[in-house]
Amino acid sequence: MSPLLMIESWGNAKGLILPQKIRALRHGYVLLSRAREHYSRHSPLAGGHPVLNLAEDVVRIETGYGGRADALPLDNNPGARRS
Repeated sequence: MSPLLMIESWGNAKGLILPQKIRALRHGYVLLSRAREHYSRHSPLAGGHPVLNLAEDVVRIETGYGGRADALPLDNNPGARRS
């Protein structure tokens, strides 16, 4: 199965229940996060945060722009079109 893409999901049902449900359905996911340490520091569970524990991969990326690559400043976005 193809992996899903999860962007900054660490609170409430999205971060605690959704990762387990994705795995139960035999899917996987890649997590996009600007700070992996947020999950380690704020884990509600003793064994670590489920978002990190169950991810196939964790990719660090700036998500402060709403996750839109076209909203990044041009200097930080090599794929952006310059007019």
